[in-house]
Amino acid sequence: MTHAILSDPGQSGFQYGMLVDLQDEIVRITGGTLVSVPGRGFPGRLSRRFGHGTRYAGLRRLLPKSNFPVRADVLWVPLMGPENCSLDVLKGWERHVGYKVLYLFDTMESQISSIRRVLATTRWDVTVTSFSGARSYLEGKTQRTWHVVPQGVKLDRFVNTPPSDRMIGFCSYGRRLPRVHDILRSFCFDFGLYYDYSMTTAIQPGVDPRDHYQQYAWHLSHSIFNVCWPVELTNPDRAGSFSPLTCRGFEAA
Repeated sequence: MTHAILSDPGQSGFQYGMLVDLQDEIVRITGGTLVSVPGRGFPGRLSRRFGHGTRYAGLRRLLPKSNFPVRADVLWVPLMGPENCSLDVLKGWERHVGYKVLYLFDTMESQISSIRRVLATTRWDVTVTSFSGARSYLEGKTQRTWHVVPQGVKLDRFVNTPPSDRMIGFCSYGRRLPRVHDILRSFCFDFGLYYDYSMTTAIQPGVDPRDHYQQYAWHLSHSIFNVCWPVELTNPDRAGSFSPLTCRGFEAA
């Protein structure tokens, strides 16, 4: 049985580190092959402007489609979120594919319109979320079965560094509370401590997410304190009615 695992080389940054680890693990277990979606040229630029979750998402069906031939008994499509799906602007990929598995890390209630559009791209045999709290909501809104597979990462990514080797006072990546961030920055400046926090999403877009993720993991493991805020506190409209434990929380822990 042949397995193909969908991969998007256009996605860069440490935020995709857990995704590529999952892709690599599926390859290891199944003996499958990573299959890259077409590059970000035309119609990719247009597909981003009319991306899932934007006000123009409904116009994606009018975009010209690129050929994307895939041959596999099983096609795995792991995505960080439904907004990352580009299969609806590609054609030919279903023709020689058997079983189709969709895995979504992020399935917030605010993403339900985008999730429905991804579900409409094909007949999915298995749909998976990483959020146990979202399962009943998803099944009620999509009228299909959802499985839960918790988030995971390679065991050698995040290590327990001895306290004597931790030279970073505070570390904070991803969502932040502006007032607390300003207080931490002032505190570290006053006491000569180093405050490490995310300042940009893509300094070098061409860097492999695995390398970016490894550097990010090193910073976390060499910090004394790691700050991570729950999405329902920083973005309550995005979280909805449940409290999702996202990968930033696992990594900080």
